[in-house]
Amino acid sequence: MAVSQKSIAALTTRQGNINEAIVAMGPGYSPSTSPIQLATMQAAHAQVLGINVTLQPLEDAIGEARTQLDLDVNGLVENDGVDGLIKMMRNATGLMEGLGVANESDAKRMRRLVNKADPTGKKKVAGQTPANTKSTIEKGIGSMIKYGQDFTSIISTNGNYNPTDPSITVATFTALVTNIKNGAKSIKTLEGQIAPPVAERRRIVMSKVNGFEKNISNVRRYVRNNFGRNSVEWNSIKNL
Repeated sequence: MAVSQKSIAALTTRQGNINEAIVAMGPGYSPSTSPIQLATMQAAHAQVLGINVTLQPLEDAIGEARTQLDLDVNGLVENDGVDGLIKMMRNATGLMEGLGVANESDAKRMRRLVNKADPTGKKKVAGQTPANTKSTIEKGIGSMIKYGQDFTSIISTNGNYNPTDPSITVATFTALVTNIKNGAKSIKTLEGQIAPPVAERRRIVMSKVNGFEKNISNVRRYVRNNFGRNSVEWNSIKNL
């Protein structure tokens, strides 16, 4: 089962709290087992905090890239005035359908592409996608780019397609599809950069041998047995 960033963050916080409580215990806390010695746990905790600092700008960048990708494809709800590729395709198709019988074949091809791109008619909900997950649109972005390219090809070769609305011109479609392609490429690059430190953090925190959860359990057992259930030391960590 995948471990969420939230779980890792919670365990990192707990390990830090445990470390602070152990410092207050003084020399009485002196286990012989290396993984739960204070210095070892402090070093591991500091390493994870350092990874978090490295990851933060990458996670921010990938979140922003995913948000922009969703905007480029889906836009926002209409009253926000941000049109994405799908709405633009619908609008351009409506225009082509109104140009008469001579354009009926192209209009039908365009409508099929609209239905493929947006089969459920769902609208964009604002908000960033977490860095460790993929948005629905991102999972099918290759198909979406192909729909956009095919759609642009149809309108660019139809001599009767000459909209006055600047949001559905051939140039606008061409630029947007290019932005979507570049956005998907940027996300893939960021995923490659983010994967190694994420894996290293997970290894440190979730190791079944000396990960934070394992260490916290062993520290609690050591303190309870060494100082007793009625001790100040046990009371300081029993709820951590």
